[in-house]
Amino acid sequence: MAVLVFLIAPLLLSGCSLKKEQKAGLQVITHDIPSSVFIDGQYLNKTPLIEKQLVAGTHTIRIEPEDPEYLPYETEVALNPGVLTVLTWKSATRPEQMGGVIYEMEEINSKKTSEVSFITIPDGAIITLQGREKEFSPVTITDVQPGQLEYEITLPSYETQSHSIEVAAGYRMVISVKLAKLDPTVTKSPTTPVPVESEATPSASPLPATDQVTASGSATTKLGTPQPAQFVTITATNFFQDGKEVLRVRNNPGSNGTEIGMAEVGTKYSYLNEEINGWYKISFESKNGWVSKEYATLVEE
Repeated sequence: MAVLVFLIAPLLLSGCSLKKEQKAGLQVITHDIPSSVFIDGQYLNKTPLIEKQLVAGTHTIRIEPEDPEYLPYETEVALNPGVLTVLTWKSATRPEQMGGVIYEMEEINSKKTSEVSFITIPDGAIITLQGREKEFSPVTITDVQPGQLEYEITLPSYETQSHSIEVAAGYRMVISVKLAKLDPTVTKSPTTPVPVESEATPSASPLPATDQVTASGSATTKLGTPQPAQFVTITATNFFQDGKEVLRVRNNPGSNGTEIGMAEVGTKYSYLNEEINGWYKISFESKNGWVSKEYATLVEE
C-alpha cells in the first residue's frame, strides 16, 4: 500500500485570531471516490476537503459518495483548537470492505516528547511504529521523539495500513483505524494462509458463540455422546519477545484484559469450551486464560 504523509503540526492553524476564536481544522480525503462531507448534518463541501475555520469540539462527520453504489459513512471526531484533524476514507459497496484512518491530536503535559495512540476496529491488530517493538491494539506508545515516523497496522484477512506521520512535541496523536476486509474473490498465495474469521463492521462485533458445552477433563460430552478432546494451537503473530514468536494471554476476553503471560507460537493448550467475542478460553500455566482467535486455531484430537 502506498505511504501517505500527513504533516499534522500544531502550528498549522496557529495565529492570534484563530486561537482567540478557538478555531479548528478538518481534512477529509476519499482518494478516487468523490464524496460530499457533512458536519452535524450540515453540508460542508466535496472531497478532497480542507477547512480551517471550524468550531472546536466533538462533531459528527458524514461522508456520502456521489456514486450511489458506494455506502455512506458516519463517525464522531474531536476537532481540537489550533490543530488539524485528518480523516482518510476508502468507500466500498459492502460495509466490511470499507476502511480508513482518523488522525486526532491532544495536548499532553510533556513539551519535549510525544505520544501515539492506536485504536483499531477490530482490535488485536499488530502495530509496528518505527523504532519500537511490535504491539497489539489498542495501545498508547509514550516517550516518542517528535518528527516524521512510519507505522504499519496488520491483521490477517484485512488490508494493511502503512503510512508516515509527523509527530509534534507536546502532543498525543490518536490514530483510529477501521480496517477493511480483503476481497474474498482475490486469490491468496498457498504459502500465505489466511485464517477464517467473523466479519466485523464499525457498529458490530462478532457475537459470543452459542451452543457451547462446558465440561472438565480432556474430553467433553453432549447429550451423552463422547467428543474428541479439543485444543487451541497458537498460530503466527509476527510478534517477537526474547527471540521467540509469541501471543499475549489475558485474564479476560478482549484486549483490555490483563496480560498473564506469553504463549509461544506452535504451542498447544487445552480448550476450556468457551468462546466470547472472538476469544478462546484456555488452560494456561494452571490458570484460565484467553487468547484471540485471530492468532489461534481450534483443533480436535
